[in-house]
Amino acid sequence: MKKYLLISALVLLAFWGCEEQVDKLWDTSDDSGEATSDEVSPVAGDWYADSIKEFPGTECAGDSSTDIMSDDFIDSYNLWLQEDSTFALYVDEVVNLEELCVAFTGIWDGVTGCYVEYYNITLSPVSMCSSLGYNEYDLDSGDCKQSTSLSGTWLTVTSDGDSTLTLNYDPFCRDSDGYTARDDNQDSCESNGNNWIPYKVDNLQYALTDSMQLIINSIENDTCTVFYLYLDE
Repeated sequence: MKKYLLISALVLLAFWGCEEQVDKLWDTSDDSGEATSDEVSPVAGDWYADSIKEFPGTECAGDSSTDIMSDDFIDSYNLWLQEDSTFALYVDEVVNLEELCVAFTGIWDGVTGCYVEYYNITLSPVSMCSSLGYNEYDLDSGDCKQSTSLSGTWLTVTSDGDSTLTLNYDPFCRDSDGYTARDDNQDSCESNGNNWIPYKVDNLQYALTDSMQLIINSIENDTCTVFYLYLDE
């Protein structure tokens, strides 16, 4: 996904001569969905993804899947469903630029960046980070990274055997490829060419296993994304 979009963006950036300096940077509901004062939803807690898989179609299973955490450079994915029915979603993304350069058959230099022979261009580390939308570059490790967060309210409902987790998001910023951007206000978001999302609701199917794994299914655009999360106790 993101990594396959990157090379074209980098090439365009190089030809445009754009070298921007990267800035340094317990749902309490019963089966009817009504809140209760003396129960805490078993899905409340601090959850971390150990894998995120995308399947073609809407079956949410099969032999063919894409590893989203790898493809989107996700180092840590944390969904915190808090007791007051609010949630926080934290995503840390990290990519090593040398590994990325080599993956695209480029030649890496820690100072000048990635030389791509096919296009006869050299992409600087700053250009590569900027194209990804990331705001931190570590010269020693060669890692480029970004941390983003989302918040809002949540609710679980179980009806006729189906369990649904609804996330109502607070306003946030999203780039043209659909990824969450780090801008935290509308002016900054739009001035950077991104889209300000004032309202978003996700209705997700979920299951809580006997081994305390939370599995969330999201179906969109004829694909199913499955989040496999474990509880941080």
